[in-house]
Amino acid sequence: MKKIILISFLLAGFNYAQSYEWCLDSLYSENYVTKCEAMDCVYYFEPEGTIEVLLELIEKQQPDLQTRFLSTLYNLGYEDVGTQAHELISRADEFANYPEYPSDPLEAKVLATAILIYKGDYSTTEYVFEQLNQDEITIGDGLALHMLPYIMENVPSYKQ
Repeated sequence: MKKIILISFLLAGFNYAQSYEWCLDSLYSENYVTKCEAMDCVYYFEPEGTIEVLLELIEKQQPDLQTRFLSTLYNLGYEDVGTQAHELISRADEFANYPEYPSDPLEAKVLATAILIYKGDYSTTEYVFEQLNQDEITIGDGLALHMLPYIMENVPSYKQ
């Protein structure tokens, strides 16, 4: 009986190791859905080596996956996520011209700005106001609206 239980635990551990490997390997997939599933997997399981793989692949992704990779880096506690956020902002204008999956550059900039604000960097807050100053406020502006109290509390020129 003890041997059966021991073998069961060993097999379960092997399956978890295979799952972690699948998470990382699937980030290299060409299939969008597979990559999204892999992003969920690395977020929940945080397999060793995840940050290195995300950093290697982030710029090679379509725009919405780039923002998702950035968010995952932030959620995993990557120390230099601010640099990655600034880099995403610098290439975001190209997102509208992406051949297969164009994306709103301003939305990407606001997401990166939110991460910067959470890290205490208020250098790109103008994107929050640019999004809010568009013709109408939509549900997509929720993140920008959420950033306003942080900006008003921490940027002296906006305190009043």
